[in-house]
Amino acid sequence: MSTAAKSAWATLFQRYNGSAYATVEECTSITGPTQKGKAIDVTNMDSPSGFAEYVMGIIDGGTVQVDGNFTYATNQQGVLSDFQSKVNQQWKIALPGTQPGAGYWLFNGYIVDYAQDFKVADRITYKFSVQITGVPTFHTS
Repeated sequence: MSTAAKSAWATLFQRYNGSAYATVEECTSITGPTQKGKAIDVTNMDSPSGFAEYVMGIIDGGTVQVDGNFTYATNQQGVLSDFQSKVNQQWKIALPGTQPGAGYWLFNGYIVDYAQDFKVADRITYKFSVQITGVPTFHTS
């Protein structure tokens, strides 16, 4: 059986600019959304066999981390502005291609950290994380 794996090349990280989604320039890595559920311990004296019991609590929409080549292009400037202005921004991760399974994530969130890296024998890079607020949704094309 042949694989259905997809290349990550050409995945886009986009921010809403008031009228459309615009691509944050020169991303090299996108990680997330990393969602987490809160397990609530409900263990009691009647718990069977002395094992802990849990129920599912709230779900944290998670974070998305983005890395890239720093150019200070238009949407990179927008990212820094969103961070410094504490903007609850609309974001999109657009998967590449039109093959089955291609689609996109939509979510709102705040940039909670922003950094640049300056190495003597390397390029200048940026890195930031978006804390998702609410439910991230995946849509198929």
